[in-house]
Amino acid sequence: MENYAGNYQGTGKSWFFQGMFYGAMAGAAVSLLNQSTRQSVLQGSRQCMSSMKGFLKNPTQTLNQIKEATGNMRAAIEKIADDAAFISERVEEMKAIPPQVAHVVKETKEAFAADQNEHTPSSYGGSENASRSM
Repeated sequence: MENYAGNYQGTGKSWFFQGMFYGAMAGAAVSLLNQSTRQSVLQGSRQCMSSMKGFLKNPTQTLNQIKEATGNMRAAIEKIADDAAFISERVEEMKAIPPQVAHVVKETKEAFAADQNEHTPSSYGGSENASRSM
């Protein structure tokens, strides 16, 4: 094993990638034994060649399509960024709401407590009823 490792390092070749390439070639050859696979590969190759010919015949149109697609992507990214900023602003606003609500509840509680302190328990039908209503 040491001898193999030494030879591998000495040659500088990547046996792994070479083996992977040969394995892919063998797999492709075996898969082409199936007739439907061969037809599918031929049809795909023809469509690819047709597209490439169209690109070469009309490079201006191809560039315009690329520019349009790029512009659409840029607009979509900007919209997403704007939406994210909007959501972030709303989240910050929502973070501020709980302290405000707590403050309003505290003020309301204090107002009711002050209002009840002004009234005597006898006006509510006795001290027992007054303690139950709190």
